[in-house]
Amino acid sequence: MTVYGVKWHSDATSPTLDRLESNVGLTAGASFNTLSPWTMRRCNVWDDGTPTAYYGDRCYTDTDVANMGQCMVQIPKFWYAVDASLANHVAYYISDTATPSPAIAKLDASGNLTFAVHPAFIVDGAAVAHAYIGAYEAYNNVSNILESRAGVAPVNTSLLSMTNARTFTQARSVDRRWNLETIQARGALILLFIIEYASLNCQDTLGQGNANGTAALTTGTTTTSGNTSYGVKTDALHAVSYRGIENPWADLGEVVEGVNIKTGQTPWMAPQATTVAYYAFNKFSGGYSNTGLTTQTNGYPAVMDTAVVPWAFVALTNGGSNATYFCDGFAIAAGGDLVPVVGGYYGWASLDNGIFSWWGKLSTDNAVVWGFRIQYLPSA
Repeated sequence: MTVYGVKWHSDATSPTLDRLESNVGLTAGASFNTLSPWTMRRCNVWDDGTPTAYYGDRCYTDTDVANMGQCMVQIPKFWYAVDASLANHVAYYISDTATPSPAIAKLDASGNLTFAVHPAFIVDGAAVAHAYIGAYEAYNNVSNILESRAGVAPVNTSLLSMTNARTFTQARSVDRRWNLETIQARGALILLFIIEYASLNCQDTLGQGNANGTAALTTGTTTTSGNTSYGVKTDALHAVSYRGIENPWADLGEVVEGVNIKTGQTPWMAPQATTVAYYAFNKFSGGYSNTGLTTQTNGYPAVMDTAVVPWAFVALTNGGSNATYFCDGFAIAAGGDLVPVVGGYYGWASLDNGIFSWWGKLSTDNAVVWGFRIQYLPSA
């Protein structure tokens, strides 16, 4: 029963975090390689959700997905807590159990924290053992089904509309368990990263990605990195990989499911589910609930929601820069119903493209700099 945490001094501009609990004394990388849930693994996943091989196995492949299954990253289930009980401090925790022993006291000493299964591991209302997110940016194959594989040019919204991308992903199975990346999975990725790196600045601590590039990178640049992380922090012209997930920022911006932004900058969110016609853009009913939050407009986040959907990292207030607070650009226009595109994109200002970036786009928008990532929603 182990808890790892970080604490942010929210009244200071520095993105560096204090390590808490079992995280004290650890360093990003090797210290976490054997610690769950950072024991994330690239694996091949068949259309019915069965893992067929893992990175390092003789049969594992990053390319022959037709015979071995999609190249995904398996993330073990974890519990989380966010504590903003003490003024000017926010603590984020990951636990391998629902009831840590000894209990974790709140920052203001008013009681003990309650841990919950992270929403990335709840599907159709039930907890699941793993999440599966595409190791690579999505590719549209000749049968018009999105794939996660190495050695191909990732598809973008100038070639494939957002709505068709969803249709082409769900076509892989009759039970709608294949989908685009969800806001819940994105939130899990962020939490894992900031606790491991003890920083809100992913480009400074791991890699700048392809932010200065003139085109999206061919998938698979990081195949030899396997389950470890890789990044270059100098020229913003290389791929980045976080524990097997290639280019989660600063290559193609990624359209995410489970969150729509209503006119007035209000996010509506939906839990992960496989119901028929459940996910839709510009939808504000039928599973989507009003968070009651109002996102910031253009700028750099200085304040994130810590009360309503703290796992989603919704930016509320401007005031940062690309080197302070959350260090990433965030742009949600005041007018129109919008879809978040996350992670920034190539060709945008090099140090603005990070793990916290959101851009609000119309569902009918198209551009060569926005793309997709697939996800499998397992059953309990």
